[in-house]
Amino acid sequence: MKKLSYLLMFTAMGFTFASCKTSNSTPKIANSIPSVDVATVKNYPLADTVLKYSMKGITHLNLTEKMGELGNEIASNIGGSASVFQLGEGVVVSLDRGNVFEIGKADLNSNTKAILGGLAYNLMQNPDNYVVVFGRTDNSGSKGLNEKLGYLRGATVANHMAGSGIPQDRFFIQTLGETYPDFFNNSKMGRNKNRRVDILIIPSNELRTSL
Repeated sequence: MKKLSYLLMFTAMGFTFASCKTSNSTPKIANSIPSVDVATVKNYPLADTVLKYSMKGITHLNLTEKMGELGNEIASNIGGSASVFQLGEGVVVSLDRGNVFEIGKADLNSNTKAILGGLAYNLMQNPDNYVVVFGRTDNSGSKGLNEKLGYLRGATVANHMAGSGIPQDRFFIQTLGETYPDFFNNSKMGRNKNRRVDILIIPSNELRTSL
């Protein structure tokens, strides 16, 4: 896969975001996409990532509002192909409509490529953000293999979007494997929707210090 070896370093390296104190205030939401209270889901990896690097005071409110604007742009562009919602200072794009990955595979089909193409366009227009790709699986196979498969799916998606011209250093890859399923794995439809990626978009260091 194109540039996979380079991107595989990111998880081992860890995040390099600016050191910021966590905000306990309720974000100001000034947009139309759904918003999730970070505090209520702070043990969920995506929320934990947002909360860890949240700012305080007026900077936090400005970042929240700016990211809400980006979320609206993404939702308008990719239509009903994915779920888009705001998580504090972050925007989550969840490919949870199904038909993303086949069982045990990380190859991108035409449906997935089309969604990622639309998202890549928005990210190119808004360069001051980091993109954390969380690969996910159903419960087919062992937990250990699903951890690896989830990571491979995340890396494949990051590689594909990097191929659209987005700098590689904007991407980070994580795996959730089969943990935290949003849909029941006892049905074919549920397993299909669990085989996906969730993409978390958060402000870059440059954006944080500019507001």
